[in-house]
Amino acid sequence: MTIGAALDMILSLFILWIVIFYCWRYYRIDSLRNELFALRNELFDYAATGMISFGDPAYNMLRNVMNGIIRFPHRVSLFSITMVLVAQRISRNPGYELAQQKWTLAIHRLEEPQRAYIIQINNRLSTILAKNLTKHSPVLWVALVIHMVASAIQGLVRGTKSEQFEQQIRPAVNLIEAQALEAQESELRLCEMAA
Repeated sequence: MTIGAALDMILSLFILWIVIFYCWRYYRIDSLRNELFALRNELFDYAATGMISFGDPAYNMLRNVMNGIIRFPHRVSLFSITMVLVAQRISRNPGYELAQQKWTLAIHRLEEPQRAYIIQINNRLSTILAKNLTKHSPVLWVALVIHMVASAIQGLVRGTKSEQFEQQIRPAVNLIEAQALEAQESELRLCEMAA
């Protein structure tokens, strides 16, 4: 191998590294933001037509969660979810559980058509986050293949089907949503204190 060929290979590897670890990351973040903006716009349009009040706690909580995730999509990764789940199992954060209780209470106060729509939007938010994790994480691809094979074997042995992936990742998504809401609320408090 000549020096010129070695330099070409090093330069090619460097360019590949930039594309994978720099450009792809920003594409993933922008793609997630675009999906979340579209979903948030649907929620806003629903409230703008008078189907739900802009002051309703469920609407505000869901919108704040979306705003928090839109603002911090770089924190949504397999690693961050794993760390949040481990930290939550080691030492429960009462703030996350309180946020979940507030959400449940706000949902139960709604009339049925409003409740169904808000739950549907929240489920779509969870699906967007779950798909984003699975689309952009090769480590998770391998884990999903292993999980699917193990579930298929378990289903054959026990005669039962495994739960869907979205249902299994739901606790992690709830924690991400609670973190986004907490970040958004703390930023609002800081802005109010500064004013």
